[in-house]
Formats: sequence, C-alpha cells, structure tokens
Amino acid sequence: MNTTDNLAKRVRVLIPFLKLKQVRKVLQFAGSPESVAIFCNEGFEVSVAAESERLDEIRSHLSSKDYAVEYIELKLQKSGKLSGLPDKAFDFLLAYNEVYKYLLEDMKARLSSLIAALREDGFFYITFISTKHKDFQKGEEIASDTFKFNDQIRFFCDAAFLVPFFKHLEVIDLRNEEQDVEKSFHWHVLGRKRDMNPE
Repeated sequence: MNTTDNLAKRVRVLIPFLKLKQVRKVLQFAGSPESVAIFCNEGFEVSVAAESERLDEIRSHLSSKDYAVEYIELKLQKSGKLSGLPDKAFDFLLAYNEVYKYLLEDMKARLSSLIAALREDGFFYITFISTKHKDFQKGEEIASDTFKFNDQIRFFCDAAFLVPFFKHLEVIDLRNEEQDVEKSFHWHVLGRKRDMNPE
C-alpha cells in the first residue's frame, strides 16, 4: 500500500464520523487529489489550500473531473504564518503527512494558520512523523529532532511533544501507527477546535 492508498483508506474510515458530526465544509492542506475526489463524491464542499506550485499540481490532476473544488493559494508571511485562508470558515481540516516538512517554528506557524480557518468546534485530522519511523536520525540534523534527508526537511516527534502541543485543543484520538511500509510510523491526531485549557 502506498501513501496515497493509505490516505484514501483513512479518509473513507473518517467519512461516517464526519457525516455524523454534520461536517459539510472540508479544508485539505495540500495532500492528494484522490482524497479530494473521495470527499467530493461523498457530497462534501471541498477546498484545497497550498502554496502555488503544489496547488497547480493538484488542480492539474483533477482537471478532467467535474468537481466543484475551491483552490486557495497560500502565501507565506514574514511571521511564518499563511495568508489566504478565510477565518473560521471550515468544519474539518485534513493535513496528512504535510505539516512536519518544516522547521519546528515554521510548522507551528502554519498549523496556527490552518486551525484558525476552522470554526469553533470544528474537527481536524493531522499526521506527524514519529521518532519511531525508520528514517529518524537519517540525513543531516539541522535542528533538534529535525533532519534533512533526500532534500526534504522533516521534524520528528513523540508523545511527549504532541500532548502539550495540543493542550489548548481537544484530542479525540491519538495513535502512533505504521502507514504504507514497515516502520513508517506516524502520529495520527483526530481532534476538535475547543479550548481545553483556557488561561
């Protein structure tokens, strides 16, 4: 099973939950055209957000399909946050194997932008690459738990990082699972935009 097949499988498992929770508007951060197609075929309103080159790639893959997909071009601000996303507009965010491809502070800024696009009590499904992954510590270490491998930056994490990282959001399910190949461990986080630790 490749990464695309793995994503498609997980999206199909999520669909009954999303329908039960009356999710209508889906925001997908980059990701694959296949998951967009699944959401569209299931009757969701789908928006795909990515920076220009990636967005063009996804649009090209879906160009022959009659899907009413909204494409949102993201711009990187000096703060590291992303502009172009409407505020509190979506019921569900999918960020699958995307957010960890940055340095930690850049990842935090991007996630902050994506979560801000969710309505209050909106849901999210986000994956992070695990320190149990077979590629952990391969390549050049450019920051703590961050390695450049095959020209790609990846920030690896464990539960000790993720639990406090999501302290201001409700985590519904958190698990460390293999994806497409043996020892391809990733954290899968299903949660809701609800402040569990107001200060």
